[in-house]
Amino acid sequence: MKILFLLFLFPLEIWSHVSFLYPAARYPPLDYLDTSRTLGLCGMPKTENPILTDFVIGMNYKMTWTLGHRSHKGGIRISLLDPLDKKIKQLIPEEDGKWLEDKDDPFSQNLTFSEVCHGCVLQIERQALEYGKSYIFHSCADVNILEAVSDNDDQICSGNGVYKREGNACSCFKGFWGAGCQFKLDCQADSDCGSHGKCVTESHPSNIQKSCFCSFGFFGRNCETEFKSEDPEDMCFNFENLVDTNPPKFASYGLFDPDCYAKKDLNGEDFVYSRIVGEDVEIILDFNTTGWVSIGWRPIGLDPTCRLFPDLGFPKSRRFRQVHGYADSGFLKSAFLSPLHPMDCTDIISATVVDGRSRIQDMYTRDRSTPLRDTYFEGEFSLTAAFGVERDGRTVVMFRRNIREIEPSDHPLGPGKIAGIYGKGMRNEDEFIYHGPRNRGSTIFEFVKKEEMVNNGPLVFLNKGSSPEIPREPAPISDSNNSFLNSGTVELSNEFRAMDPPRQQIETVIENQFSTLPPSSIPPKFISGSSSNELLVTAPENSSDRLQYSIALTLSILVFVFCC
Repeated sequence: MKILFLLFLFPLEIWSHVSFLYPAARYPPLDYLDTSRTLGLCGMPKTENPILTDFVIGMNYKMTWTLGHRSHKGGIRISLLDPLDKKIKQLIPEEDGKWLEDKDDPFSQNLTFSEVCHGCVLQIERQALEYGKSYIFHSCADVNILEAVSDNDDQICSGNGVYKREGNACSCFKGFWGAGCQFKLDCQADSDCGSHGKCVTESHPSNIQKSCFCSFGFFGRNCETEFKSEDPEDMCFNFENLVDTNPPKFASYGLFDPDCYAKKDLNGEDFVYSRIVGEDVEIILDFNTTGWVSIGWRPIGLDPTCRLFPDLGFPKSRRFRQVHGYADSGFLKSAFLSPLHPMDCTDIISATVVDGRSRIQDMYTRDRSTPLRDTYFEGEFSLTAAFGVERDGRTVVMFRRNIREIEPSDHPLGPGKIAGIYGKGMRNEDEFIYHGPRNRGSTIFEFVKKEEMVNNGPLVFLNKGSSPEIPREPAPISDSNNSFLNSGTVELSNEFRAMDPPRQQIETVIENQFSTLPPSSIPPKFISGSSSNELLVTAPENSSDRLQYSIALTLSILVFVFCC
């Protein structure tokens, strides 16, 4: 089953429309940029550090793009724009104003360039006539069209390989493939997935063209991580094997004991189970499908300014961060200030099972675009356990994650209520296509009640500053202002309070915590949040631990301020 997690929660909303793969789309490669919500001909402005792909006139290239919803009415067209995103001419079809329909291959088109054009732009547009003649999805790629290629022009290889003039071909770096090294790979062969995985190729163009599917008990990009329960008394989940005893210890599919978990009925046929295990939440998806499954969440009351994350442009490092408002992010003001759609600014876990092996991914989506892996947003894979199987025509997936896990592309799982979404493959489909109007929904999750919150970690306060509509330009590092947030400050307490009992929880209530702080401005791992806009922080139990925590946190913040 090929993974697919696109979660649209309103019948008239659909996802995964169009985004260039070759040449590389402007970063990040969002595919829900439409004329009703975004500015200009691209929906995403050119950044200070664009990804450039070089082409040579007279040579034939295969332009490639992603499509997740293939039932839109209408066609596609490709145009050449100048460096200011102004249209020069239409390339496909050549007759201006016409659309190319009924293509045998809906994902690609051959193209030969005839004119030199430096710093120019390729634009692909896709119609959706069912929403009106003016409703169009678009994606842009920054390109150089050259008269000839030089020996050291690696942008011919999309920056992902080395050009070899003697063979007039690219030698791709590990992790890339294609004539222009345009396709990303997690693996090239089964050996890249170790002894517990298999390398699977997507049937259609995708942001990740090949990836590893892992045997039961193994997970990670290359199936490199194995989870083994350290508690021999834990009889809630069958960690060791898939052959249960008789009578069964694990009543549900020989895999888990439902009495150990809180159960949430999503729609009468799909269920979510959860329990707290130490500092983690263990979540089980039990969905009526043999296709992909997914779940997502975000804090309740999150402000629309969360849409300012991620920063545009290739994230070479945090030194390249660009402070921007809604226009610089490509939004129309009305779209930017509108209430959040259930999919906007959402942390997502998605999974699929193929031939007994699973692929489970940690993802994020800014808007109704196809979710992307956290690594696209300088995040990391943050699951501590992951299992997936098919049983009796159902997909059952378990994963664990730290309750407080927070980074720009992750939201904490509690405490308190959080907004949730879920989705699954339509008609048990394995392909990367639309889930349909019935196989998704929104809900409220409460994985961790406040009184169940694990108490550990250093004491940190987040103080709000002013509340402008858009975050203001932060003071430079050399300024006496030591804040590293756009509109607030983080302070270490000068002492850890004496606790009676020692693990007593301290709550600091922050009004409208996210109203002026886009997630990109909050350093990962430093702050724990909740759906009720509170920060829950606690002191270690003894003075030695307190001192170590204080020193470590102080050094971490200093490193972030002066280096990142």
